[in-house]
Amino acid sequence: MKEQPEEYFSLSPRLNGSSIPEMITQAYDLLMAQPYLFSNNEYGFMIRTNKDDTQDIDYVYVRQEEPQRASFVKPAGYYLTAIYQGDDEGLKQFYQKLKQLIATHQWQIDDYFYERSIHETTLSNEQAYLTEIQVRILSEE
Repeated sequence: MKEQPEEYFSLSPRLNGSSIPEMITQAYDLLMAQPYLFSNNEYGFMIRTNKDDTQDIDYVYVRQEEPQRASFVKPAGYYLTAIYQGDDEGLKQFYQKLKQLIATHQWQIDDYFYERSIHETTLSNEQAYLTEIQVRILSEE
């Protein structure tokens, strides 16, 4: 558990099961619309917590330093935060373990998992990829 401050995001249009090329195009368009360098953007994915398929991404987000009129607000609060190391296939299994942990503790969670890659663009070995996943805990039983 980690306390997180409120954050502000620009969001892509809802992806709704978009293909990988469509998702990449949406992410690229979103990143290019930001007022700073492409490489300095902190970006990630939002995935609804009530889905069985956590690889079905709902939104690509880009973190904003200051709120803007159309900003999505990631609320402040306590977040279950986990770091996963490995490829996408193992990530799917990791989400299942997170969901089991949440169910075991009977935690009520918010609507989205927030996922962001760490070091992905600098590594060629998929097994070394680091992915941070956060979900806000609404209540603990």
